[in-house]
Amino acid sequence: MKKVIITLSLVMASMGIINAQTVVVEEEVNKAPTNNVPAYKPSKTDAGFMMELTSYGGFDEKGLKGKFGNSIGFNFLFNLKYKLAKKVQLVSQVGINYENYSFTKTDTNTTFPTSVSNNEMDRFSVTAASLSLGARFKLKKSLYTELGATGKWNFSKVYNYEDKDLNGNKREVFVHDVAYLKDITADAYVRLGVKGISLVAYYRLTDMMQTANYAPVVYETPRLRLGISLGL
Repeated sequence: MKKVIITLSLVMASMGIINAQTVVVEEEVNKAPTNNVPAYKPSKTDAGFMMELTSYGGFDEKGLKGKFGNSIGFNFLFNLKYKLAKKVQLVSQVGINYENYSFTKTDTNTTFPTSVSNNEMDRFSVTAASLSLGARFKLKKSLYTELGATGKWNFSKVYNYEDKDLNGNKREVFVHDVAYLKDITADAYVRLGVKGISLVAYYRLTDMMQTANYAPVVYETPRLRLGISLGL
């Protein structure tokens, strides 16, 4: 009986020790911690540069017949695109346009821009600051088309020609700030491209010429220019 009492006492004492232990760390793990970083969303805007080479594209006007030679022009444009929908972007361009309009006079034009009819070269050169707004439509994979309009401020307007002096020597003459060339003009344009290369056509919506005291009859340079663009 004495042994039984001692054994029960030891068991009860050991249970008291177990219940008296202090819990230092208690943690219940239900799920692995989650990362609440939001999903990446691409920017809707995209910027880039574009360089264009353009020239006479046909459709002669009354009095002046365009020539491909000496009609080369260069455009340097900063391009900003904003995504409107999955396959549609709003496009804005600002830049500098340098365009040459080489021409010969038709039979009906005997006085403009001069009364001389046998110049070796006649050309108008216009440098403008331009602002364009258009829409770009994705057709298939990297193929796209773009439609828009361009406004130009022609801050440099030059008429130059080549002829020969009395001794038969060739000379080139430049006439700056030509009054009968307008300060403000506007074009419509269409572009068809794949990635960074595109074909572009500009059609001038406004007249380039205006009536002046010494040019009462207003003729017009060809309105269509065609070119190739490099850039995005």
